[in-house]
Amino acid sequence: MEEDRATKTFEAHLSTLMQTHGIDRDTAIRWDLDAMGLSKDDLDFYGLGFYAYQHGLKTNYFDKTAA
Repeated sequence: MEEDRATKTFEAHLSTLMQTHGIDRDTAIRWDLDAMGLSKDDLDFYGLGFYAYQHGLKTNYFDKTAA
């Protein structure tokens, strides 16, 4: 249940970014990463699983979706 809520919240957040700024999903994710202060080095070390975890998603969330 919590997982479903986290997924809906995250996807709604990305959707809002995409609609508001006329950007694609990949750009919305990059902007969100930047806003969270996660650098390329962080992602190289931790991977997108860390980003997913920060949003309450399963760490393999991006293995299932295009990022």
